Amino acid sequence: MKPFKSTASRTSRQGFNVSHQRLSTVENSKEVNKQLTIKSRHTETRKGLASGHYSHAEEENQHILSGDRNTKEIGRIPRIAVYLKHLEATKVYFPLSDRSHFAIADCNVEGKLIKTFAILEKLQFNNSDGTPFHLFACMCTDGTLQRERLRLLNREVKNLQSFQHDEESQYCIHAAAANAIGLGDTLIDLDNIVEDITVDQLSLNPLIVGIHDGESYGILSREDRSSVQRIRCRTCRSNVHACSHVRTYKLWCTENEIEFNVEEVNRKDSTKSFSCISENKIPYPLPEKLRNTLDRYESGSTTFPIDLIPPILEGGQKCKHGNTWDLRDPKEQGWLLSDDVRIYKSLSSLSNVSEGGLIRKLYFRPTIGSCGCFKSYDGQEDLLLNLDNKHFFYYGFLYSYLHLMMEGKNPLAAFFRATQSNYSTLSTTSVCSYNIFRLAWNSFARLIDINWNCSFQCPECGPTPSTVICDGTFLGMRKDLIPSLLYNSEETHTKPISGTMLKDRIYVVDSKTRKLLRVFSGIQVTKGIKGKRKITYTGALSKQQYKELMKKLVKEVPILASLIETLVEETNVYIAPDPYKQFFFELSLTSPVVGMFQIGGDQKALHILKQICNNEIDIFDSSMKNELSYLQKRAPLLCNFIFDLKQRNGNLPIKALAVLDDIMKTIVNTFMCCDTNKEYSDVVSNQLSFFPTLPTVHGKGKYKADGQQDKDNCRKEGYRHPTLTPGIFTVYCPHGICYGFEAMTECESPKVPFAIFKTRFPKPPDVIIYDNACNLHKYCLSREPDYFKNTRFLVDKFHWKCHIACSEGYNMERYTACVDTQTINSQINEQANAGLKRLQSQLTYMNADNFMFHISLFLSLKNREKIDKLTVNLAKNFIDNLNLD
Repeated sequence: MKPFKSTASRTSRQGFNVSHQRLSTVENSKEVNKQLTIKSRHTETRKGLASGHYSHAEEENQHILSGDRNTKEIGRIPRIAVYLKHLEATKVYFPLSDRSHFAIADCNVEGKLIKTFAILEKLQFNNSDGTPFHLFACMCTDGTLQRERLRLLNREVKNLQSFQHDEESQYCIHAAAANAIGLGDTLIDLDNIVEDITVDQLSLNPLIVGIHDGESYGILSREDRSSVQRIRCRTCRSNVHACSHVRTYKLWCTENEIEFNVEEVNRKDSTKSFSCISENKIPYPLPEKLRNTLDRYESGSTTFPIDLIPPILEGGQKCKHGNTWDLRDPKEQGWLLSDDVRIYKSLSSLSNVSEGGLIRKLYFRPTIGSCGCFKSYDGQEDLLLNLDNKHFFYYGFLYSYLHLMMEGKNPLAAFFRATQSNYSTLSTTSVCSYNIFRLAWNSFARLIDINWNCSFQCPECGPTPSTVICDGTFLGMRKDLIPSLLYNSEETHTKPISGTMLKDRIYVVDSKTRKLLRVFSGIQVTKGIKGKRKITYTGALSKQQYKELMKKLVKEVPILASLIETLVEETNVYIAPDPYKQFFFELSLTSPVVGMFQIGGDQKALHILKQICNNEIDIFDSSMKNELSYLQKRAPLLCNFIFDLKQRNGNLPIKALAVLDDIMKTIVNTFMCCDTNKEYSDVVSNQLSFFPTLPTVHGKGKYKADGQQDKDNCRKEGYRHPTLTPGIFTVYCPHGICYGFEAMTECESPKVPFAIFKTRFPKPPDVIIYDNACNLHKYCLSREPDYFKNTRFLVDKFHWKCHIACSEGYNMERYTACVDTQTINSQINEQANAGLKRLQSQLTYMNADNFMFHISLFLSLKNREKIDKLTVNLAKNFIDNLNLD
């Protein structure tokens, strides 16, 4: 990428004098020069950006008298500290499209965030040994000199520590903050970044746009002067209303039909506006009769009819007033509607120009009566969409874009531009306007005959799948295009429902005791390279730590204290022996015990465990193989622990079984403290949610746990964008059939899947596979433990490597003995969502109705492909297994 254009400020004489007066008491000449430079920049920025939203230099100029701006104290807190605090709380920073530039929220003189952004570029330098390191170059006024200097320097550095320290000490507040929070150091989820765009809408109110013109990024904003609104570049020094950044942005807006009047956008994209004369549902795929018609068109053996006449309607159809249609020949009767007809195909159009001495004409059919109704030509029998009795579109033309939308990344505007090129280079005719084509496509798409219930239901899993794979994906729309009524309201006038608390679902309640127990286990799980799960084995407790641990356990969990004391007496070391390491490590986590052993609602598994603890059965006896197999499927960690004890001791130690028996009580008690009389709000339709086969069973509930946060470091980071919604949340069955989706209005959290499963599923799924299943399980236990007691929550193997603070009981790989999870493609959601992201460029600026429709259309057609294959396989398997004897 080429360097940025220079944005160095010109020195203002007036600003120089003001700065000199304010700094007259400063004795150090170097400090004086530093302050004069800063003041002159602020004054020029104030003059150049007086009408914009991006700079706060004028306000800041009145507050800074001396010292570094980044460390200026607000009360007793440095400004940079306040700034960092707000950034960490809001996470309002993200990569731009090329991933080497970043947008970060700006701040005022107090360090508080404002609605503007600074642009940072990450420049790479190389140490003498070839190892790379990075420095930030900021586009703000204070970063100008450093930015231009860094770009001119040789990228190979000999004295790394000195060079890096000197440059970082001269950072502006934005670069300093970016460096402090490690912006760009952590892995970026590349699947959640929109590709192949030149525009990043950073803010809509006020309008702040990051635009790349092919050479550099620019910051644009709206400039309001009286009744005139103009886009102004806040980066360039000249031609600020017509520079390359502004021109690129205007071109992009034209191509995507972006308007900043929200009411106008909603009106244009409303479902009512997408209507046409054609009324017949368009079959998908085409039946044999229409396929034969298309083949004749494509082979040239037949042409489109000259006289477009509505056919005779069968079945005695009547108009809305109850009058029958006149069956006489419209052509003979002279019922001419239009002779200005144009048919659009992929490479050319057919107009009303004479063809073989004939002119194409459109006729209508009136009713027998005085109502004045008339029937126009629908066009389906000739594979034509009648948009407005003037513009007709060939099905093959519109189907071409449908399949391009399904398989490619090109938005409608790009397809139209390609069509324009075809017309201009291959044909003597002209294509319609983009607005006409857009109306035709949206009308055509809404006429496609789709059975939504069949398209969103797996023929094998039925209307309610027992195993689901769910996840969110970044596919957002403009927040300002969502009517406020569509946002999910959290107000419920119901009695708060209580679930379980942390102390009710974990075995060791005190946090300090858990830390000591974790050290005693000898296992530590941390983030390794690229944030992946790394298991290390630590040393033993000190004698003092052991005494402290025993003192706490004797009070809290005496049964566990007795077991540990026995183990230490046997080994003479303050560390757990091998069979107990994983077991004690699990007990030291904040994961619920029912996450470690997911048998909370399984009475058979609980009964087998009770018999083992009471020494009533030998689980490893050949006569108990069925019970052992069942327990191994349901609670693999438990079976592994028991097996390791058996191998080490030859039998199961009494004190270890006593601990297991005590743990089982915690499992049972987790589901005992539940409300019996629960109240839910009335069922309210959610236009941002689409689950055809899973209608809402009941409304949402209000919970005592709402608003509380579990202090745990096993969390899923959400992708935030200042002007776009976070994305959609999808639910799939193991066969890859999507059952529906919900457009999220808040960052992805366990609240989204919890609401879907609780309000839409008559009974919860048996297995939920989710990359954040550990936190979802806690969320469910805090609100509806009895509802989810028979559900297993699993994290797929691809995402498990990033989990460091939750139980191995959530690891899907532990359940390999369970057939229904062993054969599941846990990445089916990720793979399907990758296809959805191809729609990002065209969906982003649609209103809510159009956004939801296009995703529904895409998913329904993708589902049909998988359903057809699955149906064929089911039929084949049935025939293969059929006993012909």
